[in-house]
Amino acid sequence: MFNSIVQKFNNLDKKIKNILHIGLKFSYIVSILALILLIFTYFHPSILLADISMSIFRLGLFFAIEFIICAFAMDVIKNGM
Repeated sequence: MFNSIVQKFNNLDKKIKNILHIGLKFSYIVSILALILLIFTYFHPSILLADISMSIFRLGLFFAIEFIICAFAMDVIKNGM
């Protein structure tokens, strides 16, 4: 099963793969900023800041998952037409 996922990833169109890499970089940056905010809450305890940073971290992970799913869906649509 893992080999089939890797094979599908290697067969992605170059434009789709480029958009996927840009999207993953964006979600990585969002997640890193959220983790920096979480570290900041260690030094200055604030429940509100901790909740906000956890929400931003979840948003970064959500973006990463959505970019991966949409990249595979766009590849299926493009190859189907």
